[in-house]
Amino acid sequence: MAPGQKRIGQFVARGSWDGYWESAICEVYPEHIVRGYPVHEIIPRLSYAEMTYLVIRGELPTARQARVLDAVLCAAPDAGLFSVHAATARFVASAQPDTPVPAIAAGLMVAGDRTISPQAAGTLIEEGIAAVQAGESSAEAAARLVESRLTRGESIPGFGHPKHKEVDPRAASLRKVAESEGVWAEGGAFYDAVHAAFVARKGSHLPMNIDGVFASVLYDLGFTARQMPGIALLAIMPGIIAHVDEENAEGVPLRVIPESTYTGRPARPLVGGHWSPTSI
Repeated sequence: MAPGQKRIGQFVARGSWDGYWESAICEVYPEHIVRGYPVHEIIPRLSYAEMTYLVIRGELPTARQARVLDAVLCAAPDAGLFSVHAATARFVASAQPDTPVPAIAAGLMVAGDRTISPQAAGTLIEEGIAAVQAGESSAEAAARLVESRLTRGESIPGFGHPKHKEVDPRAASLRKVAESEGVWAEGGAFYDAVHAAFVARKGSHLPMNIDGVFASVLYDLGFTARQMPGIALLAIMPGIIAHVDEENAEGVPLRVIPESTYTGRPARPLVGGHWSPTSI
């Protein structure tokens, strides 16, 4: 629990629920405002990237920050049927054609450490920069964090891709936009140090992938690791919507896995044929 975070026991003890539900994000009545700005002014004047930054971070972005966040939102529109997001969404859509919502939700819910989600890389950046602020050099902190994770048998997030062996084109393009706008800063520099430490430790090259660049750029935009996966999901959402719509319009109802391998015991007779409490 975060320092200063409210506890339910406080309200129970004092016999009052005043302040139990509070939010600094939005007020609907008497005027609909988001982070203090009237929605009817946001609609005609802000881009989607600017509105996203405002709602999550609480203040308006600079023009450079808005440009980079817009690039983030364009960086992972779809990965085709190679993507677990699309496959999951289409399976659900094939069984639930009446509304796209369950399938879209299913496609988003598979995000995690093994697919698009920069949270793990963002957490590593936060840990590393905290260590640097405490006195370690960037190279030392990066090497220590890489070594400790590899020693525990953990992977280092943000590197490698099953198809892109030399460079992840999405990651390279997003990084180029961030660098041109001056947003590749502390977070990006530290993850470069992590990448260098990782390559030195493993003795082989793996490119920084879109998760690693997502985390670096979003950190330098001011987002926390906990906020990062939600923003990444905004980027992949259009592709999921498109796959669900295509599946319902042109796909095969009730998708199946046509071939699989059974690895269980061979057929055997059932002896006895009835259950009793003494049989277990």
